[in-house]
Amino acid sequence: MLSTAESSRPAEVQQSLLSLYIERSRDRPLFITIRNNRFARDLEHSVQLPFTRGIYALLRANVHRWHRLDIVGCHAHPQHMHHLLSSLQCNEISSLKSLRLLPSVPYLAPNLLEWKNATALHTLHIYMYTVLPIQCSLLVKDLILEGYNGSKDMTSVIGDGLSYILQFFNLERLMIVPHEAIKTRGTIIVANLTSLTLCISIRSQRSFGSYIHELSLPRLHSFALQYTGVYLGSAIDHKPIVLFIRRCASSLQELIFDKVPLRPLGLAEILAPLRELRHLTVLEPTISLLRAYYPISEAFLLNFHDACFLPNLVTIDLQVHSKSTVERSMIDVIVKERTLHSFDANELISLRRRVIPQF
Repeated sequence: MLSTAESSRPAEVQQSLLSLYIERSRDRPLFITIRNNRFARDLEHSVQLPFTRGIYALLRANVHRWHRLDIVGCHAHPQHMHHLLSSLQCNEISSLKSLRLLPSVPYLAPNLLEWKNATALHTLHIYMYTVLPIQCSLLVKDLILEGYNGSKDMTSVIGDGLSYILQFFNLERLMIVPHEAIKTRGTIIVANLTSLTLCISIRSQRSFGSYIHELSLPRLHSFALQYTGVYLGSAIDHKPIVLFIRRCASSLQELIFDKVPLRPLGLAEILAPLRELRHLTVLEPTISLLRAYYPISEAFLLNFHDACFLPNLVTIDLQVHSKSTVERSMIDVIVKERTLHSFDANELISLRRRVIPQF
């Protein structure tokens, strides 16, 4: 990993270490991370970063061995980055399988239109506005797509909201990290998508609905709603989720709520149309919130005594927060009555990891 966090280390030393590592690794695949540090906040300071032309030349000379490339928050000199990623020859980049490209300055994102020869590329982690050649986007199976929380001027670049994902014709697994609200005109149908993860945070708690409002996924098998970071101190609005769930209820079989602040009545309304659901996981937030913002309540659990509520369940994983007033014995009775198979802790963790992809 090339990190500017070690800014006190002379560039020549880093270059020598990189050269030694590449030499000793022989012909093995290279996993490269170029990450910015907290001291470089704009392009004016980028000249101070300990990256040299020689460092990029070393990486470029071994482009045929690139297996994974992560460029995160990097203020590296635009000319160096352009030289690293542009004008690649026909077979040079054919081994690259995974690319994460999240530059600190959006308008300096490298032009990837020449990457049509990245024929092994199947995993991408990018901003919504990143321009790709059609040959690349057709190969991608796994995509982490981040909205942009920055200048309003980026609206013209981002274009028509989630219509961006239509170029990924063979996409199977998608993780969306919403930021500011977006507008999408018309329904977006992704025919082959089987897994969707929506990562909500304090900056998207009120805007996440705009990312699923026009999304239609006829083959969706797994859906995970995940809350990350600090909490706003209120429950999320369940209505956008209800509308989305109704559109994919006939195919959805696995559903996870991971630390999402949600009212119990909202959770019950979300689950009501899911007659084909087989696996349900609800993990409550682990920090102190108002009791009304924890989804598992005694009133919610009473729904499971109705045979028409989630009639095809195979497994249930309900984890309450440490100060919950819900008795664990009440949950255990429901699990025993309503499920065909009781998973142990390792099986439940395995299921969560499968539904929430770790690209």
